[in-house]
Amino acid sequence: MANGFVTSNCRFYYENEPKVAAAIDFYSQFPINEFKLECKKKKILLFFERLVKDLQLLKWLRLISHERFLLGDVFIFLDIKCPHCHGSGKDPENPEEPCSHPDGSFRRIIVLNPDWIEVFTTVLADEPEIVLMPDDDLKKIIQTRQPKKIFDRLPEEVKKLVASGKPIRLDPKLTSHLKHNGVPYGTYGESMLRRLFTTLAYKTKLMTANWIVAERLILPVRVVKVGDKDRPAGEDDIAEITQQLSSVANDPNLTIVTHHAFDYEWMGATGKIHNITAEMELIGKEILDGLMLNQSLLNGEMTSYASAQIGAETMIRRLDVWRSELKEWVETNIFLPVAKMQGFIDEEASKEAGETVYMHPTLKWEDMNLRGNSNEKQMYIALN
Repeated sequence: MANGFVTSNCRFYYENEPKVAAAIDFYSQFPINEFKLECKKKKILLFFERLVKDLQLLKWLRLISHERFLLGDVFIFLDIKCPHCHGSGKDPENPEEPCSHPDGSFRRIIVLNPDWIEVFTTVLADEPEIVLMPDDDLKKIIQTRQPKKIFDRLPEEVKKLVASGKPIRLDPKLTSHLKHNGVPYGTYGESMLRRLFTTLAYKTKLMTANWIVAERLILPVRVVKVGDKDRPAGEDDIAEITQQLSSVANDPNLTIVTHHAFDYEWMGATGKIHNITAEMELIGKEILDGLMLNQSLLNGEMTSYASAQIGAETMIRRLDVWRSELKEWVETNIFLPVAKMQGFIDEEASKEAGETVYMHPTLKWEDMNLRGNSNEKQMYIALN
């Protein structure tokens, strides 16, 4: 199971830290722009274009990207739509055998909460085993059998596992685990925000300290002095002044009458707040460095176009790596299984390879318009 402390802190800083939220939104939305499908057979292309639309693939790719950069791990489950087994995974004619889902497809994409997922793996294993730990809501549905519509749709095997307190083993063919960074022999990925925990905690401490001091600007302390060394105040004098001040608080039109040795002043925090401008600028720079962003990409502020272009080129290379990984996942885990279920066989390629080759489209991303084309145009003018 993913580290609960890390995931809870990542969600907290995303909800409360502006730069963190803007950076995660940038990584999850900007590179996942539009895409198109390319396939040499028109009929198959049209089928997959409808599938992409039905699955709302672009929306889910953005959510997958959001989870990966925010939490470091994203667990994806694909819900089978099969006219024969109706998603149970068992052959209706032979229940002991798995269903091959002829004429099947995927009904929906589900992003699972990593807090309730456990991964068991070793370097000697071919593939990890991913299990879902039942959460409180699922346990309540099984125990109370309510809501009835949801309870009736749950597979009987899942009901038995939850009732017995056992985890739910997820089908490795339908479940994917995408990690952000992380060591190759590690089980889980690493959130982009993990490296910023110390910096963000320091910023919180500085702002909390100044917040406490700033409260004194709103509620200053009243200091009243009665008497001096030549005429020290007695208990009767102090009691009389206290009574008169209480009366004035209730009726501001009253006048305080006392001897000359009387001083009334307000003690506030003016001039006593620590100037943290330099620290905040350093913290802001550290946050951007940790998120691998620059100010020009975040809000358009920049000193010169040339310096911003260098950062944009670096960002494009970095984002292209993630888009290539996401493209490979879509083609391998969605397009290829659907092509097998539908029987889309590439006859020509199968003859050349000597084995069955399935035909499915490839995904091509649209260009990320981070760079300007002024330098390219100037080069064409010079060549001309």
